[in-house]
Amino acid sequence: MPKHFEFTNETTTYNGVTLHRIRATKDLPRFGVMAGDLGGFLEHDSNLTGNAWVADNAKVFGSAIVSESAFLGDNSVVCGSAWVSGNARVLDNAYVSGKVWVSDNARVAKNARVTSHAVVNKNALVTDHATVDGDTLVTDNASIRDHATAGGCTIISGYATMNGCSRACGSAEIRDHGEVRGNAVVEGLVYGITVIDGNCTN
Repeated sequence: MPKHFEFTNETTTYNGVTLHRIRATKDLPRFGVMAGDLGGFLEHDSNLTGNAWVADNAKVFGSAIVSESAFLGDNSVVCGSAWVSGNARVLDNAYVSGKVWVSDNARVAKNARVTSHAVVNKNALVTDHATVDGDTLVTDNASIRDHATAGGCTIISGYATMNGCSRACGSAEIRDHGEVRGNAVVEGLVYGITVIDGNCTN
């Protein structure tokens, strides 16, 4: 299948890696992109496949792949062996690296960081200054906001939320409408409509 973009002569260097700005060679109506419009930066043409698009000053390099109908915008970065697929969005100053998989309708935005082997899928949202790492799974309609951190083998699912400066680690599981906020640290199970606040440890 022919590529829907080409490299321009414009380059930039990021973390010692030379990246090349792309230009659309066909219309991509779902993103409001017309043939001839400039996009973001790639290291290799294999970084972008399907009908996905990298816009603005977003950057993809290493073995990372943005595929299917995914979209990167603003100043976001996807690198390492990360894979962004489906209708996923990585926006603003978000940073995705490692062997991360962001898929379906998931969004990583603002100054959020998703690293290591984390998976963010379905309708999940990671935003603000939140950090997701380790083997964490953020799925369904779950969200992680503010300065919250999820690591270890944490699973966040359902309509669960993490916000404030809360932290989930170890084998924590937050599901249903569970909420972890404030400075709470969770290593166990939070479910139902439970709220863990302050300096609580579950």
